[in-house]
Amino acid sequence: MFIILLLSTLTYAGDPMTIPISEGEPAPFSGVLLNNVAAATMIASSEESEAKCKIITDSELDLQAARHLRDMEIKEAELTFCQNTKEQLLDHQQKYIDILEGQITKKKIPPELMFGIGVVAGVGLTIGSGYAVGQVAGTIPK
Repeated sequence: MFIILLLSTLTYAGDPMTIPISEGEPAPFSGVLLNNVAAATMIASSEESEAKCKIITDSELDLQAARHLRDMEIKEAELTFCQNTKEQLLDHQQKYIDILEGQITKKKIPPELMFGIGVVAGVGLTIGSGYAVGQVAGTIPK
């Protein structure tokens, strides 16, 4: 029994991973047949490549999502800043408008009173000018 085990292990150890065949041999096409170990190695390699690709893809997607979230937060902050700036500007403009309206709507001196003051001032200036001319005329030698 020991000999059977030894011979089967030796046979298995010497078994090549690939077996070339030609057309006309038991396979219906030219190519390479793979034994179970070679097929398992290829499948495992393919699954490993797929897993690596999925990890890289997931990592890139997470990174892209994080960048998108950061960009959205920056845009939201910019929008909030612009809204606050607009509100402050409108508040300042409204205060300025209120000041200007206050100046326009101040109680003014009625036009009739202004006319009376103008007449009195004109008469006063005329009298004062006449008096001044009379004083000057009296001091000039003839």
